[in-house]
Amino acid sequence: MRVVLLSLTVVFSWLAATGQGNYVAGGNEFVSFGTTSLSTAGSNGWSTERSGTPGYFSIYGAGLYSNATDAANINGYVKYYCTTAGQGFTFPVGTGADIRALTVGGTIASGSVFATAWIAGDPSSVTDPTDAALHPVNSKGAGIAAVSTTGQWDWQDISSNATGTTVSVSIPDMSSFAHTSFLRLVGWNGTQWINLSATQGTGAANGNGENNVLTGTMVAGITAIGIGKAEAAHVVTKVFLQGAMSGGSMTTTLRNLNIIPLSQPYSGAPWNYAGVETVASIPANVTDWVLVELRDAVTPSVVYSTRAAFVKNDGSVVDMDGVSPVSFNDTVPSIANPLVAGNYHIVIKHRNHLPVRTPAAQFLSKSSSLYDFTAAQSAAYQDGAITANAAMKDMGGSVYAMWAGNVNANTTVRYSGLANDLTALLSVLGGSQSTILTNVYSNADINMNGVVRYSGLNNDNTFLLSVLGGNQAAIFSQHQ
Repeated sequence: MRVVLLSLTVVFSWLAATGQGNYVAGGNEFVSFGTTSLSTAGSNGWSTERSGTPGYFSIYGAGLYSNATDAANINGYVKYYCTTAGQGFTFPVGTGADIRALTVGGTIASGSVFATAWIAGDPSSVTDPTDAALHPVNSKGAGIAAVSTTGQWDWQDISSNATGTTVSVSIPDMSSFAHTSFLRLVGWNGTQWINLSATQGTGAANGNGENNVLTGTMVAGITAIGIGKAEAAHVVTKVFLQGAMSGGSMTTTLRNLNIIPLSQPYSGAPWNYAGVETVASIPANVTDWVLVELRDAVTPSVVYSTRAAFVKNDGSVVDMDGVSPVSFNDTVPSIANPLVAGNYHIVIKHRNHLPVRTPAAQFLSKSSSLYDFTAAQSAAYQDGAITANAAMKDMGGSVYAMWAGNVNANTTVRYSGLANDLTALLSVLGGSQSTILTNVYSNADINMNGVVRYSGLNNDNTFLLSVLGGNQAAIFSQHQ
């Protein structure tokens, strides 16, 4: 390769004399040691040969390109020679009319030589010039759900020592591709696109709009850099509700009576959930709606996101189609806080049962394993300070269920005393012990048979007392 080391003034003079404008032909390189203002190109612009043997505009040491904009950027390849360890650099690459700058920083060894160019278009069909290959976006590594077809950066680690270097890129508008928290910098390793960003958290990008910045850490063997989308957290779990238990499964009485609402019922206090989960009809075998919360892996009191879901008569907690795991993807309509795959505590809440949560964080992804609250008491977090009741009701036969009777949807089930559930039951009945409400969807329907009644056959008063083991003074508390 022909390398010309010239001052900025001489570079401009030579380019003008050869009649090439601000263009570097294949196999040539123009190196600047100082500051080069890209605003001086005039109508010629800045460009290089884009081929297997490209041309390069290059910077040596502390030199830099200034005044880079959408109208003033290098349509082609830029090379950087690092002369001081940790010395960062911004490559002002783009299409000539659209800048897609790439910046290196952090761990950079003296003597490092890197080069890049922005290659617009789908990596599956637009060839990377320097490795003469396509990079199919459907070839994805672990944790990556999708790769953008907008374009890629051809990446050349000429000195073969880029591992550990921080790479940040100026992205196109990705608002229709992924939520900010889902954006990941990805690298083509010769076989697939792999994640270069953190596996969990929201720090990879500072936004998903035009010219927001996406960051990752370089690894060996990468020949192109792209924009990826992380996999979402999915919950595959199973719970039983004591109030609906019949043998080893739950009833579907509320569905059979056609009284389960088509929209999630948790918009009011104390849940105040603003989700818009709605269905045209209640899926088969559904017992009721539940809330699924995902919480911080270390501090489980911190709630990251909530979804409404269905619990079926076999205990399966499913999404709106009645089959799929509960998704926290950014494609879920109006989800307030979509979550990427990672470690979370799972909490299941129901409108008149005490909630349960996992005792340890679980890794949740597109291929999450089943977490079964019903199979063991230890499957739910046990608060050692609560001695009156375990976290779940032992139904016998190694089957466990969420405690029923929480009519007023607070943190306890109690028959007497302050904020007790019997008073809440009577309040729904207008204070009358003889009133019977039929075909109703009500928190006071403790045994979930569609009827609210204080006395008589299958009444809720007796059921409440049975939950508490017949002890009117007992107070059962949630373990959270």
